[in-house]
Amino acid sequence: MYEPISHNEPNQYLFGIPTQHSPLAVWMLEQVLNKYRPGAIVEIGTFMGGLTTYLGIWALHNNARILSVDNNPRISDATDKHLRYLNVFLETADAYEPGFVRFVQSFIKHENRTVLIYCDGGKKLKELKIYGEIAPPGSLVGCHDYGTEVIPAAAETYMQRYGYTKLIPPERLRELGTLQQFWIRNGNEGKSDNSDIQPVPPA
Repeated sequence: MYEPISHNEPNQYLFGIPTQHSPLAVWMLEQVLNKYRPGAIVEIGTFMGGLTTYLGIWALHNNARILSVDNNPRISDATDKHLRYLNVFLETADAYEPGFVRFVQSFIKHENRTVLIYCDGGKKLKELKIYGEIAPPGSLVGCHDYGTEVIPAAAETYMQRYGYTKLIPPERLRELGTLQQFWIRNGNEGKSDNSDIQPVPPA
């Protein structure tokens, strides 16, 4: 007997790799990537590498650079091999350590396109605070588990202090079926195709 498939399956995969992102969350991220087309992507929290693989493929097709960091990555040998084939810079490091933060600054310093920093490590609010502060004007900062692990009011305190504008109203998050939020730093609107982020396609 066949079982129906839902986007809320307890075990999610991308390219056969375990991930903590639902298909709708990935679809939402695709909308943001294609609207702003970053030239450099920094992912905080590699975990098993499912989302990293997706980001690596996007970066390869769009001539972007990508750096992913985790202090305890759980990627398989096969995943490690194909991520390196995709030219993903994999770092096993403490993302909160000042020396690594300076390394990220050097990675994004001379990027003349939009920068995306995606916070999905173990201390997302701390990541927003640290990396939201160092990102240049026009940068995008994204956060997973917004509304669960990350209290929206606390996140907005930091992001408003650093001059960010929230991209997605809370009611739209429910429509989009995702726990992600994105902000853009004021001072430069970033490069986009000026199209709206589209609603979730019908089931």
